[in-house]
Amino acid sequence: GMTAMFKTDGPVRSIEVFCMLFEALIYINLISMIIYPNGMMRMVREVNGQETWDILPRSFARTESTRVAWLLGHQGLLTIYAIPGTCSQVLHDYTVKKKNGFSLRTLAFIAACMIEVFVFSRSANCVLTYGIFLFLLFFYIHNGAWTRKSNFRQRKKLLSPFWIFIILCIVFVAVVYGNAINVFSFLIVTILRRDITLTGRMLVWQKSFEAILKKPILGWGQTTAETGFWLFQIAGHPHNQFLYTAWQGGLIALVLLVVFIFYSVKPLSRMGISKYTLVIWTATVTIMLGMFGDRYIPFYNI
Repeated sequence: GMTAMFKTDGPVRSIEVFCMLFEALIYINLISMIIYPNGMMRMVREVNGQETWDILPRSFARTESTRVAWLLGHQGLLTIYAIPGTCSQVLHDYTVKKKNGFSLRTLAFIAACMIEVFVFSRSANCVLTYGIFLFLLFFYIHNGAWTRKSNFRQRKKLLSPFWIFIILCIVFVAVVYGNAINVFSFLIVTILRRDITLTGRMLVWQKSFEAILKKPILGWGQTTAETGFWLFQIAGHPHNQFLYTAWQGGLIALVLLVVFIFYSVKPLSRMGISKYTLVIWTATVTIMLGMFGDRYIPFYNI
């Protein structure tokens, strides 16, 4: 949808609406985090795998294994608001205000997102995806580093997100079924402060592949957390958007999801390279990266 703005005669109003929408969501959620720093609700899993949410008092003592939520939902889903919101703010500065630098409004929004993601969420997936997005935004796009790369400057089009997706798929399979996880041990253990199994995700992903292969065409249908816990042993769902879609809807649903994603961002591969398109491209790729580490959209809500 954001790529379509640049094909219309009046993108200003659209960008401003996006900015105000994400500002309202992020700032209200930040207030809820300040009032309830350890979460407004927590997820409780029963012995049979059933998941329920309990309302928490402000005095609740949160641990690393506690899964909590605020007004915008689960702690691991903050990047689906932080990345598009930051993208909207930056595009507003570039296209509407014609600024070479970031406005105070944009910097305040980024600061709020950083507090939510890096301080409150404690989600390794959120920290990684939003951290990569900010790194590329500040140190590669905004300061014009991409214009100083002669081989990149000579390119007329951006690399299609489809090929990024293929690369991520190859890396993901190598991590799950090979020893490639050891390559990222410093990042996982030292930076993100997680164990080398990614808090059990390695086993969950392996069990997810096994479950998908049992019903590869149409999947398991709209399953519950109890079914997921029975299949994956330590989790109610695969913690991967693509595996989750294939688990519930089979390869047919997975193909439809991938086609929908790339049809939405297809204009990026046809547009010229500029700081505007690079911002949208970076947001698209980092959100796609986050989808390999968690479930953003339940299949039957797509």
